[in-house]
Amino acid sequence: MAREAEEIVDHTPLAASRIDIASRIGWLLRTWRTNSGLSLRAVAERLDRAFNTIATTLQLA
Repeated sequence: MAREAEEIVDHTPLAASRIDIASRIGWLLRTWRTNSGLSLRAVAERLDRAFNTIATTLQLA
């Protein structure tokens, strides 16, 4: 059974000069994943492939 996701809390105002970057990125990724119908495992696999591609490209350069 899947574990219930923790609530992401960002106490900084939307237009603040300093923001909680980790919370905002976490919210963005969770919202994208949920709306795309992807599992967390599928997102992890996509990120792994993307970073391996970037690393390979940089090594060839």
